[in-house]
Amino acid sequence: MQEIDEPQLARLGGSTNPATLMNGVMVGAVMALSLIPGWMAVAPLLFSGTLSPHVPVCLGMLLLGSIVAGVYVPLGRNTRYAFAVCQVAESVPILAALLGYVAAAVPVGPALVPTAVAAIAVSAIVVGIVFFLVGWLKLGGLIRFIPYAVLHGFLAGVGLFLVFFALSLATGSTVTIRHLSPLWGEGALLKWGPAVAYGVGLFFITTRWKNPLLLPGILVATVLIFLAAIQLAGIDSATAMTRGWILGPFDENARLWPPLDLADLARVEWSVLLQQWGLFGLIALVYVLDLLACSAGRVAAIQQEEDVNEALRVSGASNILSGCLGGYVGYEGVIGSKLSYKLGTPKPVPALTCAAITAVVMMLGESILSTVPKFMLGGLITFMALSIIVEPLFGSRRRTTLIEYLLVWGVALAVLFFGVAEGAACGVLVSLGIFVVSYSRLSVIRFSGTGAKIRSVVSRSQAAEQWLGRTGDCTRILRLQGYIFFGTADALVTQIREILDAGGTRYLILDFARVDGIDAAGLASFSRLQKLTRDAGVTLVFSALAPEIRRRLDLATDGAGAQGSDNIMQTHADLDRALEWCENRLLHSGAGDSPAEALAQMEGRDQALVHTLVADMAPFLERIEYPVGHVLWYAGDPSPDMYYVESGELQLFAGKTDDGGKRVAVVAAGDFIGINGFYLQESRPATMRVTQPCVLQRLSDTAMQRMAQDSPGLAMRLERYLLVAQTRLLVRSFQSADKAT
Repeated sequence: MQEIDEPQLARLGGSTNPATLMNGVMVGAVMALSLIPGWMAVAPLLFSGTLSPHVPVCLGMLLLGSIVAGVYVPLGRNTRYAFAVCQVAESVPILAALLGYVAAAVPVGPALVPTAVAAIAVSAIVVGIVFFLVGWLKLGGLIRFIPYAVLHGFLAGVGLFLVFFALSLATGSTVTIRHLSPLWGEGALLKWGPAVAYGVGLFFITTRWKNPLLLPGILVATVLIFLAAIQLAGIDSATAMTRGWILGPFDENARLWPPLDLADLARVEWSVLLQQWGLFGLIALVYVLDLLACSAGRVAAIQQEEDVNEALRVSGASNILSGCLGGYVGYEGVIGSKLSYKLGTPKPVPALTCAAITAVVMMLGESILSTVPKFMLGGLITFMALSIIVEPLFGSRRRTTLIEYLLVWGVALAVLFFGVAEGAACGVLVSLGIFVVSYSRLSVIRFSGTGAKIRSVVSRSQAAEQWLGRTGDCTRILRLQGYIFFGTADALVTQIREILDAGGTRYLILDFARVDGIDAAGLASFSRLQKLTRDAGVTLVFSALAPEIRRRLDLATDGAGAQGSDNIMQTHADLDRALEWCENRLLHSGAGDSPAEALAQMEGRDQALVHTLVADMAPFLERIEYPVGHVLWYAGDPSPDMYYVESGELQLFAGKTDDGGKRVAVVAAGDFIGINGFYLQESRPATMRVTQPCVLQRLSDTAMQRMAQDSPGLAMRLERYLLVAQTRLLVRSFQSADKAT
């Protein structure tokens, strides 16, 4: 192993003083003494039945996977507390199913062990490739889309599987939920009882006391006491193995590493492995989910954000290397990183120490297996199972709804009774069903209002405002939200039908600014809606349609939206422009109690007042003409003057440019502009651009001061007029506040 000097350690993170180095060594030793017995316990579960004489080979692959991950990941990750080892508990049922299929498909003979070993190595390579691709494509955030009940129910189901594996290891017979008879045979209780009691005891002791030295201390003490007991009783390893107290017997040619010679590769039945590509993919999915869950757990444990996509890429490369060398899957967990964080250890020291101790165990070979009692291995599996089961099945009730809690149990039992893949699939389908039902209960209509209160930003005369206040109820505004699909589309049509049946609506605006998408059922509902509005004599107005939604909507409605017929459909870039179109139609159609000429007379009286005021101000004003496209001012410019719009039109845009910015106001003839900045001496808040040829009357700060001195009465008339105008604008802004939400 390459020697790492102190400067390199400092660059990798962490102090290199003797105290922190010793802490790092201690963490690595604790993790090794805790994990190695667990791998010894899991190996017999994977290489069972006809493969049981070759358990050392399986254990060697698990140990090698931990060594590769322990060296590669910490040196490749840009985080201080990286600690990677071989993680096997979550995928034991799936990998055991894969190896069980291999044992059933390949006859006992020279091809069996090479094919089984190749299955483990290939699964590591597949997992590595999937890890790397998910990280390279930056899909690490997928954990947010996995329902809590499915993920934790799946893990709980795996834990229940481990319980039965532990019972199988302890009794020496296959124990499943449908085959419990080995538990009741003669002397069976003496076989599995101590294993279960040991595992339960480990769980409660480690739950009650959190000292990291406790678990490895118990494990070492158990081995020493067991070896001393059989030594005092005069029992050798062969006799203990015959009585079922320790693992074995093993093939005399079995070794921990390398698992295969080059000549053995020719004996691998690759066709058998190719037929299980789906199971390899499922193993990869399980590990991706577990790595993402571990990443979230590390963030909470060490209180530092991390790049989960980097973790996936580095772990992917590590597992590809491990599989090519004959090892198994390894990646970062939570416990090792948490211990390193608490003790402030240098970055690579704990993981490298754990890898070094694991390498020593590999060099000891088969003899290491004859030192561990069988009940202890069964107890360790029980301990791992309880660690996975207790929290989701019993500890999460207060944090979840009743439906989520029942779903956790349902997924766990489905995994136990029907299999891992079937249980996970059932959980996903049930979660989707619950989501669809829950989502369909949400109203797709975020806001409903009328044009009497909700107005466009177009500046209008007092008479026009009063007219729209009386006739604005003819315009109905519905702001839609979310995803319009088969669960919500029919309810939307029903609500709109009720609005149309009530009468009084001439224009129906549907705003899509907050709509994420629409499915075929939603499109069909809008085809029905088009017929409803046509029959009711109502113009349907769409606003803020995304390009793809508009394309599909045009196809569903025979392109009526693109035709722009007044009595069929209209489409506009945003809600404000849709409101402006409807307001213009109401102002020019004579809708209401009086003919349109009455509105013109009211506007004429109002304009006469302001025209008289402007005429009296003529000595203090400067008349200026501007062409279309001229920018009168940009956001942030000073405000040395204000203007009266004699003719033409200008538009105000948010931001420092007028290109693509949001339109916040439209001003026309008869309006004063630049009032606030002029009086408050503040910079311009938005950009003003000419949209129709304009004639403006400019009142500078100097001219205003001269007016106040020479004609104080005129200055007072101007300020009173502006105060009333600004107050009306403020009231109107409050009335239209819902439009912007």
